[in-house]
Amino acid sequence: TLVNLSVTNNTGSVYTWSATSGDAGLVTSSTNSTTMLATSPGSYTISVVQNIAGCTSPAANVVVIVNPIPPALLASNITDTDPTTCGGNQGSLILSGLPANTTYNVNYSRNGSATTATIMTNASGSATIPNLTAGSYTNFSLSATGGCTGGVYAGPVELTDPLIPSAPIGM
Repeated sequence: TLVNLSVTNNTGSVYTWSATSGDAGLVTSSTNSTTMLATSPGSYTISVVQNIAGCTSPAANVVVIVNPIPPALLASNITDTDPTTCGGNQGSLILSGLPANTTYNVNYSRNGSATTATIMTNASGSATIPNLTAGSYTNFSLSATGGCTGGVYAGPVELTDPLIPSAPIGM
């Protein structure tokens, strides 16, 4: 995410911006504003000093925390289990291939109605969305702490009820 940084402009000032790491993606600027686009998650201290008539100010600092973007789900990451009874809620979706022991909000739609489930992956990087009914599940994405959301897998993943038995015969 692009971050805009600025300080109050003092006429005649030349500004010098710096970051604790090149990974901050700080754009060099001599004005009172700049931008950064971090290349990796982390905590970055951004500093700016101003120079007026050869005199340099103490630095003003701000810490910018860049959270990791959750992975995008793929068809190969989702295993479905159909409900075991007609109209039942024994269906589930297992999401795999995710970072271990991580909490996410899974955003998805069932038959066009948006919903969210909170999951925590296990040590193997899998988590289950339980108690699902038959329907068409689409538009999956993961959101993490800090509000970062990964890419969307459009789906669909279809859960179906068992087959309805045929009418009794022999009457």
